[in-house]
Amino acid sequence: MKELINSTETINRLLARYGVKFGIYKNGEFKEQLFPFDPIPRIIQNSEFQFLEKGLKQRVNALNCFLSDIYGDKQIVRDGVIPAEFIYSAKGFLPPCDGVMPPKNIYSHISGIDLVQSKDDSWYILEDNLRVPSGASYPMIARELQRRSAPDAFSCNSVIDNRNYAELLKEVMDYVNTGGINVILSPGRYNAACLTGIVDVYPAINPLGIDSITRGIPGFDLDMNRIFPGLENGSMPEYIASKIIDDLSGSAAVVDIHASNIFLEEIPQVRINELSRDTLVPLAKHLNVDYIWVHSSATVLESTLAYSLNVIGTPTLVVEMGVGMRITKKYGDQLTDGILALMKELGIWNGDVITPKEPIISEDGEVSFINAGKSGVFVPCVGHWKNVKKDGHIGDILNPLTGEINERILAPTDGIVFTLREYPIVNEGSLIARILA
Repeated sequence: MKELINSTETINRLLARYGVKFGIYKNGEFKEQLFPFDPIPRIIQNSEFQFLEKGLKQRVNALNCFLSDIYGDKQIVRDGVIPAEFIYSAKGFLPPCDGVMPPKNIYSHISGIDLVQSKDDSWYILEDNLRVPSGASYPMIARELQRRSAPDAFSCNSVIDNRNYAELLKEVMDYVNTGGINVILSPGRYNAACLTGIVDVYPAINPLGIDSITRGIPGFDLDMNRIFPGLENGSMPEYIASKIIDDLSGSAAVVDIHASNIFLEEIPQVRINELSRDTLVPLAKHLNVDYIWVHSSATVLESTLAYSLNVIGTPTLVVEMGVGMRITKKYGDQLTDGILALMKELGIWNGDVITPKEPIISEDGEVSFINAGKSGVFVPCVGHWKNVKKDGHIGDILNPLTGEINERILAPTDGIVFTLREYPIVNEGSLIARILA
């Protein structure tokens, strides 16, 4: 009992995270609220449930017979049991279905019947939901979360399992199938029912830095991604950083999306600190990126959003793609498909997803850097994300006054160019390209 009571807070937090809510109309306004959860289960003895089950089956059969009659012979109207106007004026009556008989004469394939128990322990029907109700997801997720938080309550007792709902649904569909393929119609990703969790979107953590094309915060000599986990009693940027960490901590996953800087173009990739490799690489494989770069730890990374969240156990993936201050639609679509695939893997999305790309995974030692040895104008002669051979021609750095070649850039190894200079003006030491050997 104590284990069940102590699990209440954990389960309510998970219910909120997974978006287990329902809508109600109150004072003319539609509002959502968290699905109520009682840690003390209502125990129904097996003999009592068998009695209820027998009555519910009888009721569902009766309801199907009623639907069959009002859309068919309408004997119940001719006998004067129900006035015709009650049926034809009902909001739920569908004239186009009049005279239509579905396979096996079953109109309600899934019936959601709400039961209430009175003080004298008698059971009553509150209402019947026959329009393919979605309520089955509520007891399934509540039972699953309770099974995680209080496993002994299930292992030490004989509790009827409800995890076979999908198999039972398939049996019903197979039974009424007339030879075609079973399908469940849905608006797909545009149906809110496909989303079974919460997705928070932060368009820009540092919107003030967008106009200045920097991660710096105007008025403060601070890089926004170098002050995490922040400080609640610190400066304004440090306070914001600390609250962002508080807000994101505990998430099933965080995707920290970066464009490159304005000087370089990057193919869609996930960068992972080697300390988090075992946790993050399996998640990154679902993001539909071309490349996963596992890099060594560095002091500066300890002050980033991703490092700070990963340290406290919130899986955070850093995505780099495109060019700074630009939106590349192709890359955006690619990552959107990947995020949905990751959500599917995490159990918070049940809509259709693509099969993610199989990314290349590499370590630091497999990456070669090419830096400019001279200043000038860089003119590339190799494509982005293209194979090159050792000593192959990457491009030239030209003298902007004479047009002469100041430096001929050659590939130090065989591999693929995954980072390439986009901004033409370079100084000595400027990064020209990265090659994955």
